[in-house]
Amino acid sequence: MISPVNAVSPLSAPAAGVGAAKGIGGDDAGFGALLDQLVTQTAQSLGAGEAAAGASVTGAASAQDVVEKVMSAEQSLQIAIGIRDKIVNAYSEISRMTI
Repeated sequence: MISPVNAVSPLSAPAAGVGAAKGIGGDDAGFGALLDQLVTQTAQSLGAGEAAAGASVTGAASAQDVVEKVMSAEQSLQIAIGIRDKIVNAYSEISRMTI
C-alpha cells in the first residue's frame, strides 16, 4: 500500500484547525493547518537567522554558524514564497473558470 502523503511530508501532522479536513491517512491534517505550520516554521527559521546575525556582531557566534542559519532562513523563505505563488496562481485559475 502507498503511504499517506502526510507520512512522507517533512512537516509533522498538525492538530485540527482552520481548514482541517480528513486527509488521505484519515487524520485531521488539513491544508490550512499545514500552511499554518509552514508559516510558523518559516518565522522561526527567520528569527534564528536574525538572532545569529546579531550574535555575530557581538562575537558570540562563529561565522560558520551564522552562514548556516542565514542560508537555512533564506531557503525557508524561498519555499514559502514558492508556495504562495502557486496558491495565487491556482486562485487566479479558479477565478477564470466559467460556471
